Amino acid sequence: METMIRGYMVQLAARFVVEDPILHQRFPQALLADVRRHAMMIKPNDWVDRDKLVRIYHAIAEIHSNDERAVYDDLVRCGAAMGGFATGTFLKLLLKVLTPRLFARKFPDLWARDHQRGRIEIVSVEDDGMVMRFRDMEGYDHFAPVAAGFGGTTLRGMGVKGLEMKVEPWSLKQPTAKEVLILATWQGRSGAGM
Repeated sequence: METMIRGYMVQLAARFVVEDPILHQRFPQALLADVRRHAMMIKPNDWVDRDKLVRIYHAIAEIHSNDERAVYDDLVRCGAAMGGFATGTFLKLLLKVLTPRLFARKFPDLWARDHQRGRIEIVSVEDDGMVMRFRDMEGYDHFAPVAAGFGGTTLRGMGVKGLEMKVEPWSLKQPTAKEVLILATWQGRSGAGM
């Protein structure tokens, strides 16, 4: 049985690959043409097979397959770009008034809106960080570094300064796990209180 996600996620990942000057040149050209074609046919709110997105993540990982840090960085950049593409004018304004605590409260619902499998629990939210636990993630290879990049874009949009994101576990040998933690820490936040 297929695990489904919203189509916009495939569109955003495809846009990253197509627009990134380095990955665009190194991405397998046959797959790049396929990614472009499928991304144009997919409607943003349609449910599509998650494997279409995982295929893009795997191709990104293959570009620097001998350098785990470079792969991780490319996947984080993919997530950050996807977050940036997804953030329209209205959402940018909303993020300016949203706090990390409010975001943490709504994030599990947002995840469920776009994913038919897996779930998020917010383990903790403090004035200088949060911990998110993703469960039942088998088969969603490389999602965690991408999620760290996407989440980082969102938190920075809220005015978080000095942000660091850490994923546990993730490696090329273990691109996902049944349970994954994303730890976000920051030094402060400009604007309103937490």
